[in-house]
Amino acid sequence: MSGFGKKPISSPDRKFKASLYIVHEVSIVKGYLIVCNKKNQELIRSEVFQDRPNEWAYVPYLGKIQWLSLREAALFNKKNELVSKVSLL
Repeated sequence: MSGFGKKPISSPDRKFKASLYIVHEVSIVKGYLIVCNKKNQELIRSEVFQDRPNEWAYVPYLGKIQWLSLREAALFNKKNELVSKVSLL
């Protein structure tokens, strides 16, 4: 089972969208921070977490996605701590 966590977040200039994609397998769950352009072409896919396939284990990672600049997006956890960030060159 896999799917997107929440609605994609647009960059400040609206050229890109960042979203969290979750892949739920039998033995593991992985979260990816994905950045796409306006044509919905995937530009970056970065693994941001990997944990047991138990909601209590991985839900704390599912905070919010925020754009730090025009070319840098980040995932923050429920405690508003940085989990991971990605940059477009």
